[in-house]
Amino acid sequence: MDSTESIVQTEPFPIWATGVIAIVVIAYLFFFVGGLASIRASQQIMKEAFDFKNIVLVARNVAQFPESLPPGYQYKLGIGVNADKILYWFGIPKEKTNTLTQKDVNFLAIEHEPDKQEIVFLSTPDADARDSTEILNENYTSSTLSSGAATRFKSRKIKGEMNIAGQVMPYIIGELDDGESKEGLLGCINLKDQHRILRIYGIQSQSGSYNLPETQVLLESIGKL
Repeated sequence: MDSTESIVQTEPFPIWATGVIAIVVIAYLFFFVGGLASIRASQQIMKEAFDFKNIVLVARNVAQFPESLPPGYQYKLGIGVNADKILYWFGIPKEKTNTLTQKDVNFLAIEHEPDKQEIVFLSTPDADARDSTEILNENYTSSTLSSGAATRFKSRKIKGEMNIAGQVMPYIIGELDDGESKEGLLGCINLKDQHRILRIYGIQSQSGSYNLPETQVLLESIGKL
């Protein structure tokens, strides 16, 4: 397979994915740190999100991606949040962040440029004893792919499993309640030995069936989780 440079484009990031970022980052910080710091920190994080060097660092924390992504794929955005970063930015006392693990919450977005299929990786520190399928089912019924309820899953189309770097990932493909007949993907891997959960979201710009083989090209290029 030929390689291609992984570059960050300056075009606006899709609204649905920006919504995910806002929800995850602000809710995470608000819970642990407080409202004012949450707003200020989220602003700082968004500034870093499109910095290429930062994206590469986040990608390394999520998984072992190839030096060059498969043809057509490019890094779009990367965010990593932890207690030390919050402390560095705002000088918040340690006692207010000591419940945060030192492992980052990492949010990485990759786009298949030709057709704008977006793959989002959300890695969260979590010592959860449940299996990946149980966590997947919970997320399918309770979470969204964007900031609006219109992008919740409307119906389940396919449920299956795939292997990613030696780990089994159960996934669900379903129709999104967006009024455009689009389909999305949600996958989950509970990496118990690392005390973290990796969730993978996929959405495509066109209506119709979800292009799973396209997503698999990217996921199968991962060397290690």
